[in-house]
Amino acid sequence: MKIIFLNPQGNFDSRDSHWTKHQDFGGQLVYVKEIALALSKKGIKVDIITRKFRDEELSGFDATFDGYGGNDDVRIIRIPCGPAGFLRKELLWPHLAEWCENIAAFYASENEMPDFITGHYGDGGIAAVMLSKKWNIPFSFTAHSLGIFKKEKLLGTGETEKNLEKYFHFDERISAENLAIKYASKIFVSSSMEKFEQYAHDSYARSLTNSADKIMIVPPGANRGIFNESAHTEDSETAEKIKTEKQLIIMASRIDDKKNHIAVLKAFAGNKSLRDNSRILIVTRYDNDLYESLEGIPPSEKTVMEKWLELIRKNSMENEVIFYKSSDQRQLASLYRCARERKSVFCLPTLYEPFGLTVIRSDVMRIARRGNQKRRPFGYSLRKRNRVR
Repeated sequence: MKIIFLNPQGNFDSRDSHWTKHQDFGGQLVYVKEIALALSKKGIKVDIITRKFRDEELSGFDATFDGYGGNDDVRIIRIPCGPAGFLRKELLWPHLAEWCENIAAFYASENEMPDFITGHYGDGGIAAVMLSKKWNIPFSFTAHSLGIFKKEKLLGTGETEKNLEKYFHFDERISAENLAIKYASKIFVSSSMEKFEQYAHDSYARSLTNSADKIMIVPPGANRGIFNESAHTEDSETAEKIKTEKQLIIMASRIDDKKNHIAVLKAFAGNKSLRDNSRILIVTRYDNDLYESLEGIPPSEKTVMEKWLELIRKNSMENEVIFYKSSDQRQLASLYRCARERKSVFCLPTLYEPFGLTVIRSDVMRIARRGNQKRRPFGYSLRKRNRVR
């Protein structure tokens, strides 16, 4: 069996080179990669289809083929559309029909058709609709997040609908999501809240009329080959980098205002007990000593970090807030193992988090510590405590 995963703005490469560098290089890539590799172990061939482009700042996406460590059953295939350079996801909509035509031509040249399609995010969803119709094969849809909730949140900040539409193209996104919802054979969500609250929104309910049973709740898991309690050689080096024996409050996510790091820094600043007994650790991907220099950091992230530093300096917290570089998941897992020994906690302060993979990965370490006690499934935090998290 062959499945294709459609990810127009999911920019995959063999070394996961640019994860978290841009909002289009986020958790969706982790999720799709792990599912593809897991399916390959069951004898299913998977092609991850993404967009081919050439860009000086985001290198490595101009070759047609890529893959993961010699696994011949999982291919990364890059298909061009639109201009030659990188495009953020909000600008891809006019080029998706061309992308689908080029995908169809690619498989015609290979003389081997896929058996099933799965579309990720709204753009992958509408691409799945087009290819499903062309090839007469079924598809599933995983939205990861739905556009109306982001739109409503931004409108609540005082932004005008006209300005939001100009940048985010919500009309196109929500229309694409509705078509994917209507025509998908199955829709995969990570929690009950997604199924019963998000998809029940008036913007989507009509597309699900009499077919809500096709929504499948499948909580995401974690790669236990990476996130596990077994000591690794890099753990001692990680412990040295942390430079404290105190309990840690860890935040690991993209550097973005909506991730809400600043709320934790403000709460910490005003709590003497926390300041005496713990340290905040913020995971970044930079070698810089951020207290010394923000040189080379993209403007969008630099603006967020400047707010952090202003608050930290105002409250004399330079010795209480640690910036820790983690460039891949193995380094992050090592950090969690060391933090577990200090009875540390993981904090996800986002006001709205549709998928929450960081919660699942950190929760694996907490579960592992309980030994033979009854284990909750990795999706527990999302299903039972979504709003609290």
